[in-house]
Amino acid sequence: MSWLPVTLLVAVIAGVIGAGYWFWQHRELNLARTALEKKEYQQAIAHADLVIAFGWEKSAAQELRSLAFLKLTPEAALETLAAADKSTITPELGLAYLRQSLKDRKFDRVESIYEALGPTLGGEPEYLFLQAQIEFLRNHTKQAMESLDRLLAIDPKHTGALLLKGQYLLAQPTPLASLQAKSFLRRAGSSHSEEGFKALILLGSRFDIPMFENDREWLLQSLDEHAKQTPLSRIVIATQQLILTPDQRDTIIQNTVQSEGVAEPDLVANWLLSIGAYDAMLKFINSPAAAPLQADQRWRAQFQALIGQGQVDEAVAVLNEEARDLDQLKRATLLAHIESSRQVSDTPTQAWRHAYQIAEKQQAYDELMSLAGLSFRLGWINESITATQAALQTAEEKGQKSRALNQLFIIHATQRQTQEALDAINQYLALQPDNHAMRNNALYLDALLATPSQEKLDQMQALVEEHPNSIYPASYAFMLWKVGQLDAAEHQLEHLNRRYLKVASCRLSNALVALDRQDRQTAEAMLNSMSANQLLPEEKLLFEQASERVSQL
Repeated sequence: MSWLPVTLLVAVIAGVIGAGYWFWQHRELNLARTALEKKEYQQAIAHADLVIAFGWEKSAAQELRSLAFLKLTPEAALETLAAADKSTITPELGLAYLRQSLKDRKFDRVESIYEALGPTLGGEPEYLFLQAQIEFLRNHTKQAMESLDRLLAIDPKHTGALLLKGQYLLAQPTPLASLQAKSFLRRAGSSHSEEGFKALILLGSRFDIPMFENDREWLLQSLDEHAKQTPLSRIVIATQQLILTPDQRDTIIQNTVQSEGVAEPDLVANWLLSIGAYDAMLKFINSPAAAPLQADQRWRAQFQALIGQGQVDEAVAVLNEEARDLDQLKRATLLAHIESSRQVSDTPTQAWRHAYQIAEKQQAYDELMSLAGLSFRLGWINESITATQAALQTAEEKGQKSRALNQLFIIHATQRQTQEALDAINQYLALQPDNHAMRNNALYLDALLATPSQEKLDQMQALVEEHPNSIYPASYAFMLWKVGQLDAAEHQLEHLNRRYLKVASCRLSNALVALDRQDRQTAEAMLNSMSANQLLPEEKLLFEQASERVSQL
């Protein structure tokens, strides 16, 4: 036999074996994919392991194995994947990791996934949306907003991104942010998706969003036409109808109680309290429809309705007779609020002092903040500061500390205590460095107290560039004026939205720049429309000096 047939035979055998090996490998990979789709994760891992052990398409098998492992044991998979070589992390696997991290709220190793996916997926909506959600939860607001803005530049109708940006803006303590939130939520609400429905509910239930008649009419139509209908959406519709047609108030309340009260008595009770329908509330909780309400829900609703009607003695009777499950501290705190509504006093009532003593001893954050807010409203400033500082000392979570520091800032600012207000803001920013409204406040107050450094000017410039349509250009103009950069200050004021001239500090900045420009007319107009009582001491001094200078021009 010649060598040629033998060689051919070997080649044929090798080809047959090779083809069979190829078909086996792809069969195992397909079986792994099918098992993954069917959520049979153990089987998917078994098929992938065979290819990893004996096949050559190991990277595809490893990806399938990791995806199955991620579903089967998420925590262990996250640890394994985060430690993997970045070059082995495919887009599908990386996105699955980010989804699981978001679900589990575990973000320790997401940076390595960003590094792996960024070069290839940096312009993909799903990646950007996951990154934005994760960064918000990590309190990295600037990074989250950058991802959202890139996403909305790519897909301006991305409902999830529009909703998320609206929610972020609603968390900012400024009227402008609420107005901007409305715009994003309206765009999101145009979608008939779940996210669009959430946007509509937010628009209808947040009273800090400035809504005009055409906004409310659009909202009513959108909710009515949306495929999803819930008791909450119908309550929102009723609320908007109350605002649009106040003459039909009794009829709207009666119809809503009849249609939703049996199925959702708790929701209806809260709604009636929120709209101040106290008579209807008292009737409702004594009706058969409210029978499912728990005893504590019932007395709390009755108590709030009686307080709302001004029937203080009756409310106290409910508290003493029915609130048997209420502990000593909560009872004392409620009585402090009640007592303050019965008598006007320049000093804290005995009920307030008693409640504060218990709250301080128990280190009860919520009750301390409640008592601080009550004393602030009633003008007991020293006690309000004391209670807020006590709450700050007991706070365990960052959100609690931030809330207490924000309250301290408000107290000191209203008392015209500039340095103390700045101290509170700086402590707040140590916890929430991305809050741009507080950053503006800090930079402006710092400039009132001292000449701004170049570093502070750079920070303010960056803030203005991030939020050009805000009030921040007025703060920046003041800082520039203080260091003698008149042209730059004037440029900032030229681009300031004129509606912000209602704010005294903005008018002061305009007056100071106008004076240095020898523009008496503008300076005089700004100063004449201001009241010194609106100003901080440092602003008041500048106001008085400017008024004297105007008279000399």
